[in-house]
Amino acid sequence: MTGGPNYPPKTRKNGLVEKTAEVWKVEDYYCEERGEGFPILFLHGYMCDGGIFAAAAEHFAAGFRTVAVDLPGFGRTPSPKTAYCLDDYVAFVRRVISNVGGRAHVVAHSFGGRIAIKLAAECPRCVGKLALIGAAGMKPKRKPAYYLKVGTYKLLKRTAPSLAARFGERHASPDYLAAKGVMRESFVKIISENLEGCLGRISAPTLVIVGENDAETPPYMARRIADGIAGAALVTVKDAGHFCFLEKPRFVLSVLDEFLS
Repeated sequence: MTGGPNYPPKTRKNGLVEKTAEVWKVEDYYCEERGEGFPILFLHGYMCDGGIFAAAAEHFAAGFRTVAVDLPGFGRTPSPKTAYCLDDYVAFVRRVISNVGGRAHVVAHSFGGRIAIKLAAECPRCVGKLALIGAAGMKPKRKPAYYLKVGTYKLLKRTAPSLAARFGERHASPDYLAAKGVMRESFVKIISENLEGCLGRISAPTLVIVGENDAETPPYMARRIADGIAGAALVTVKDAGHFCFLEKPRFVLSVLDEFLS
């Protein structure tokens, strides 16, 4: 770790903790660190930052060095100068892991799960244990209405570009609409990559967690991930959605405790 805290440590509050984390600027990114020992790296979802894992990071700091990084373009870490694809984010996370000793457990949510899946497939030595929470990266089941929208957009793009732009804005996902500039270009590059081919190459002990009411990355996707990774375990969180680790924190932490210990 280079340098030191870039500004005074910040305090985060949630239902479980009210603690102070060390905020570090390392090279060109920011992260929050707690504790000592074998590292646990937390990877957040799209339009979030590393602080979303404050409760989990504080919980595990009793026995681990926890590192909650702000991925490029989120939180305090600046956006990349050019649009990133998934491989660029994987390369970034490999650099973060190198900076904490070359190997870490990885706990990842949503978009962070995309990165973690490809990381674990391509760099087995980087990952100790892998916990995927509401992980993205599987091809979704589509209804006919989706393909009708796509066909309409493509037709309008050829024949009436101004109408196509308005149609696209009306029907685009919230994450796409929230992203601006280079981050919107990155979103388009990343969302189209299907990671099912990576699953069979993952050798790290893996735990897959999903909220039973998750509409963003539904339980069928979690089952597909767990079935594709040898020896993976699947836990469904009752009465919880995409942010199950925030909705049912004590249950999810107890599951992670058992897995990571």
